[in-house]
Amino acid sequence: MIDWQREAERSLPTGLDEITPEWVTLALRSRDETIPGIRGVDVARIGEGFGLTGAVGRVRLGWDRDDVRLPSSVIVKLPMAQSDEPSVYRKRAEQGSAATSPYFQRSAREVQFYRELAPSGDAPAPLCYFAAASEERAAIVLLLEDMADARQGDVLAGGSIQDVAAVIDAVAPFHARWWQPVSNVAGVPAWLPRWDGDPTRRHQRYRSRVEPFLERWGQTLDAEVVQLVRLMESRYGAVLRAIDERPCSVIHADLHLDNLLFHGEGEQARAVVLDWQSVSIGPIAIDLSTLITGSLSPADLRIGLDDLTERYSRALFTYSGVDYPAVKVIEDVRLALLWRLGGTVGWLSNADVDQLSGRERDLVIAALGDGRLANALVDLDVRSLLTSL
Repeated sequence: MIDWQREAERSLPTGLDEITPEWVTLALRSRDETIPGIRGVDVARIGEGFGLTGAVGRVRLGWDRDDVRLPSSVIVKLPMAQSDEPSVYRKRAEQGSAATSPYFQRSAREVQFYRELAPSGDAPAPLCYFAAASEERAAIVLLLEDMADARQGDVLAGGSIQDVAAVIDAVAPFHARWWQPVSNVAGVPAWLPRWDGDPTRRHQRYRSRVEPFLERWGQTLDAEVVQLVRLMESRYGAVLRAIDERPCSVIHADLHLDNLLFHGEGEQARAVVLDWQSVSIGPIAIDLSTLITGSLSPADLRIGLDDLTERYSRALFTYSGVDYPAVKVIEDVRLALLWRLGGTVGWLSNADVDQLSGRERDLVIAALGDGRLANALVDLDVRSLLTSL
């Protein structure tokens, strides 16, 4: 019997120009060995600007025989593919060999996710036909379901309350499957890392970045946000420890609009979550705070927060029997906002706008300029929470 997975792994493509009919046939037969051969492929790059690293392409398939059950196209994701203008993030993260590169290791984590966690059926992810990583070839390849009719989320444009509700409906069953009252999530695969490392080291790193951050960005912030940045110099470690004591699960850990697709509009919207490289064990509030406060305008956040957290609380109870009251969810979302602020300080302290281009530059500017984070910090009164830690 042919091991189709192994055969496909022998010649993993490292770029879109290496996607051939023969290789795609091998890869797809690793999922269903009865499929016919493919006589031709047409590969077109997609998603430029949304994926800051690697390459993503739509592969149109010319089958040897017609069959409505066969996909007419698939999506190929090549995180390690070289780009003409690689992002600053990738340049920093991709150091040394593939085995030691943080970028390779994060990308390979997505392969493990699709092999081990996504098949459970609870993860709101695309169908995966093939997933493999090779340190020797410094190659990672995913073949995913093509959702060409879906609507791409957009961090820069923001999202609606209905879209956020759709994501909550999608992630709640996944959170429920692995839910634990604290961070000792049981029964998860050993390869899943903890969400944010050692609080003491993170605190030290934050303190070292406050001055560079304020020097570059302080004049663009309200005085209250600057005071929060300063207050966290002595309290950020306590923030991280407090979050780590909140209800935990397996989380996406990067649940923003650029990583979301939507089918339908308004109340009928359904969400699919992409880019699972950061999947980890961590507080549920990390996903919820990133999603809710990072997607909604200040006005929509004021209107929608109570209903959205109540929606999540009901969904979690439905799928797991866990009582996580909405008032507690809101408190934890507020706490995770401080984590978001800490991460933004670290990110922007090193961000030289003059060295950036395209969407990466736009995202840096919007991190504070769109007002979502700054207004949420003030409107949700996270200062009172911080001073109580």
